[in-house]
Amino acid sequence: MPASISADLTADFIQEGLTLVDDALELVQPDGCPAASVNGLFRCLHTLKGTSAILELVALSEFVHRFEDFVRDRQGKGEGLTPAEAEVTRQGLFLLQEAVGAAGTEPLMVERPPFRDFLQALQQLKVEQASMACLDGLLGQLRQSLAAVSGVGAQASLLVPIIEATEAALGKIRSTRARVVLPVDHLAVEAVTLAGEDVTALVCRQLAALEQVAQHGKTAFASLDVHALNGDVAGLKALLAEGDFLLDWDVILDLCDISPEVVSEAVKRLWEEGVLREGQVTMRSGTLVAQAAAGPAAPAEMSPAEAGGALPAAEPAGGRGEHDPEFFRVSGRILDEIAAGVGSLVADRNALENLVSELGSLIPPRYRRLLQDSSGDLDRHVNSLERRVTSLTSRRLSELYQRLPALIKQLSEACGKSVLLETTGGEIEVPRSFLKILGDPLVHLVRNAVDHGFESPRDRLAAGKDQQGLLAIWARREDERLILTVADDGRGLDCAAIRRKAVERGLIPAAADLDDAAIRALIFAPGFSTAEAVTKVSGRGVGMDVVRAAIEGSGGRIQIESEPGRGTTFELVVPVISGNRTRDILLVQVGSQVFGVDYRCLVEVLDASQRVLHGHRDRRFFAWRGQLLPFVDLAVHLGEVAAGGGGDGLAAIRILVVEDEYGRRLACGVQGIQHKVKVVVTPFGHGLLKAHPILSGTAVVGTGEPRLVLEFRDVSLFLAP
Repeated sequence: MPASISADLTADFIQEGLTLVDDALELVQPDGCPAASVNGLFRCLHTLKGTSAILELVALSEFVHRFEDFVRDRQGKGEGLTPAEAEVTRQGLFLLQEAVGAAGTEPLMVERPPFRDFLQALQQLKVEQASMACLDGLLGQLRQSLAAVSGVGAQASLLVPIIEATEAALGKIRSTRARVVLPVDHLAVEAVTLAGEDVTALVCRQLAALEQVAQHGKTAFASLDVHALNGDVAGLKALLAEGDFLLDWDVILDLCDISPEVVSEAVKRLWEEGVLREGQVTMRSGTLVAQAAAGPAAPAEMSPAEAGGALPAAEPAGGRGEHDPEFFRVSGRILDEIAAGVGSLVADRNALENLVSELGSLIPPRYRRLLQDSSGDLDRHVNSLERRVTSLTSRRLSELYQRLPALIKQLSEACGKSVLLETTGGEIEVPRSFLKILGDPLVHLVRNAVDHGFESPRDRLAAGKDQQGLLAIWARREDERLILTVADDGRGLDCAAIRRKAVERGLIPAAADLDDAAIRALIFAPGFSTAEAVTKVSGRGVGMDVVRAAIEGSGGRIQIESEPGRGTTFELVVPVISGNRTRDILLVQVGSQVFGVDYRCLVEVLDASQRVLHGHRDRRFFAWRGQLLPFVDLAVHLGEVAAGGGGDGLAAIRILVVEDEYGRRLACGVQGIQHKVKVVVTPFGHGLLKAHPILSGTAVVGTGEPRLVLEFRDVSLFLAP
């Protein structure tokens, strides 16, 4: 990023650019893009090109310009995008997301191979469409000629030139399969000076001609003046200190079909080793296009200072009406700061409510009513503000799903399989950071399902299944938990094969007595794979351990259900946590300390004075409603016995029946019950406690004391020896 561009301006550009790309992705669906949506796609790219040019992101601006040219061709013809064109376009938009996001730290990301490959794919689509249009025209002439002639001899004489032209068109199509994409667009060159002379016209003519040869091969020379082009080369050679290395056009003509790389070499010698090394080059900030649909273009000469630090925003063609709503784009950092501030405000509101409640009769009735009324008004306003900020910092799960169709198509083609994807729950909103948490795990699960889970079409037919496999991904929200299920109707997990591989790798002894659930869990071991050979898709043993690490690292869990011949289901349960959380907690006495217990976990609170414990081996159980629940004295478990409580009897304790995310219940002994309070639970920020299995965070009650809040995500953690 140039030093003249401020960090704030760059952050604004990234925020606006990502929004524009998101808008474009909404317009382009995997099954195509109607002509009406192509205009919107063009506007998004046109605006992004202009803003990147203003910030002197030359490489990014040129990349978007080439992308825009492809879309403009479709827009000019009033055509939509076919499924094949839409797929390539979506891949380009995903690449553009990465490039815009890294604009501040890696402005030359667009020079990487994936971006060059994308431009090459775009050019291939343009050439194929032009060639096929040419062929269609020639075939139309052939049909007209056949209708016009009556004798066989006349038919033959008329068809000869048309057939020759058709063969030439087919040769053109074949020759363009191996074409290259030029690293510079002649339209983006504003001025070139060599040895004090303006050679802009010469250089642009050379680049434009090379681009035609790159697109059309030898057939391009029918419209090129080789003699004039050689004259330009001679003029450039005379101005360059070492100009003899420039390729003459006679050489390019002779080699363009035999070795298409000659065009790439000619461009390299002309542009990189010649003009850029010895001359002075000025690139356009943005190429102006007279398109009404494009909206106002940024003037090429406008600098960031003249623009006042403001980035142009795309507006409707008719401009903004006087009463139309005004929209602003705010950086994610600022939203996070606002969310943190609202969280603190909520905490203060809760503390005030608790303090008023605890003071009770100490406050005169008149003032108590005023405090309660004011507290009620504050509660409504804070709740409204909290809801609005939450909506601003949330994203839909559909953003997580949108890359999957192209990925599944690519994997299916590589594996020789046919897979249908079904998704539900895309409308569910989660914190922005949550999409990053689930992104890699979901990709790994999809990759494994296509490669390992599904049988080949022939095997599926032999097993009485539909030839096309079904991969279903659905999500549901339960309070502050998101449950994401990935299910396939493939072959299921082979427990015998998993066990055999685990023994071979020394993960388990050969005599280990494991049930099927424990064997299936072995696939999460680092480096574990049942594949016999490493392929481009899988077999390296990298993936499932990443899935478990990502899910459990965020405080979640993952479960597997599989039936041989019927398929496999992965269930991911992740707490949806975003900063401070308002919760109802019950304050309980554990030894000499007071802890909070989340009301979501509580099933029942009991007086244990008239009950007894049952023992079996080293475990104790509590009789509750006809069943025996595992019993844990929290004072003993948390090391509070010496400080004041805990023991084997029940005379001095109360019982909390709690339930974890798996639906399992546990009886906990505490030394006393205080009262329920509404607080903000602040998650731990330190890495040591961030993913603590028992403690979820801290809360400050009305009188100012901090309290640790117990979490019952997995009751087995309280039963571990």
